[in-house]
Amino acid sequence: MAASIFRAITNLRMVLDTETDADSPHNETTYAALREMAEMLFKLAFSTGETGTVTTIAETILTDSARAWTIDEHIGRTLLMTSGAAKGNFYTIDDNAATTLTLTGDTLVSDGVVITDDYEILFDIKTNSDGHDHDAVNSKKISASIDVGALDTGTSSVSQAGATGQQILTGGLYSFYPQTKNDATMQIMLCSGSYANYVTNVGINAGAGETGYAQNRYITASGPLHWVFILRRKDTKKIISMSQAPDHVCFGNGGDPEKIPHPFNDIYEENGVYKYPIRYGNDPVVKEIAEVEIIVMNPNKDMVLEIKKKAYVENKDFTEIMLAEYDIDEIDPPSWPIIPVSVGLPPEWDDAWRNGKSVKSIKKIIPRPNLVKTAALKKKLTEVTK
Repeated sequence: MAASIFRAITNLRMVLDTETDADSPHNETTYAALREMAEMLFKLAFSTGETGTVTTIAETILTDSARAWTIDEHIGRTLLMTSGAAKGNFYTIDDNAATTLTLTGDTLVSDGVVITDDYEILFDIKTNSDGHDHDAVNSKKISASIDVGALDTGTSSVSQAGATGQQILTGGLYSFYPQTKNDATMQIMLCSGSYANYVTNVGINAGAGETGYAQNRYITASGPLHWVFILRRKDTKKIISMSQAPDHVCFGNGGDPEKIPHPFNDIYEENGVYKYPIRYGNDPVVKEIAEVEIIVMNPNKDMVLEIKKKAYVENKDFTEIMLAEYDIDEIDPPSWPIIPVSVGLPPEWDDAWRNGKSVKSIKKIIPRPNLVKTAALKKKLTEVTK
C-alpha cells in the first residue's frame, strides 16, 4: 500500500473500518491509506490537468522538454512531485517559460528530485489564504460565456432604407446607450413604443435612397442562435429594414416573444398580409401602404464570425456586410428553430455580473409568428466560380 500513492482518482475510496477501528494497529497500511485518500482529494480539487516528467533538473529549475506552456501561465501555482524520492513534496512556481518551471528559494536537487521523476501542477495550495478567487492561480478561472454560467456582451443593430420607421433594438433593459450612423439629411432618434414594458426603440427618418443604422452593446446571455430579421416589400423584394443580434429581439424587452415577435413597430396585419405605411424623412404624409413580408434567418457561427470580422475591418454594419457577401436563400427554407433561447436575465443578474458570479438566463422556445417566413444565407458566387 505504501508504494501505491498518487493513483488514479478512480481509486478514491473511504478508509475501511478494519483499518482504523480500536482493534487495528497504527501501522503503515493505515497511514498509507489515509495519505492516499488525502492526495487524491488534493488532485481532484486542485489539479490543473498539467502533468509531465522531468528531463533536466537544477536546484531551482525543473525542465520538461516535452511541454509547450504559455509563458507565465503557471506563476503562483503549486508543483507536486508524484514519483521518486521527493514524492509528495509541494513547491511554489515563481516563473515559467515554454519548457521550464522556476521555483525560487526551493531545493529540488537537495530534496531528491531527479530526471524521469513525474510531477503534476496544481492550483495554488501553499500560499493562498483568502479562499478560491477563480483567478486561474488558486482555482480555475470562470469563463465569460453564458454557456458555462457567466455573462458576456453582444451587439444588436438595425437599419432602415428609403423610408421612415421604428425598430426595437435587442438588449433593452440590459443595453448601453445606442450608437448611430446615417446620411447627412437623415435623423435618428430614440422613440417610445406602445408596450406595457420598457423597450429600447429607435426611430430612423430616412429619405428616398438613404439608409440609416443604429446599434447598441448590451449584456447578453447569447446561446446557440443568431437572429436576423428582414422586412421587405412583397412586390419588388426591396429590403426596407433589417435587424440582427445574438439574442431574440424580446431579450431585455420584456422577455415575451409573443408580445414582441419581431423588431418592426410600424407594420400591421390586415386580411392575412403585413402592411407598412411608407413615409420619407420628417414628412408625416403616408405616400403609400405597401404589402411587406418578414424573413427570419439564423446564420451559423462561422458565418456570423466572418461577417463580424469584415464589418469591424471596414467599419460597416453587420447587415451591410451580410448583404454584400451573402444571398438570401429561399429555395429550401429551414425549419423554424424549436430550441430554448435566452429571453431575459434573473433579477440578480447585475450584482452577479459585477462580482464575477455565475448566473442562469431565462430561456424559452420562441413561437413562430404568424406570416413570418424563414430563409438561409448562402455565400455569393465570385466571378471565378460562376
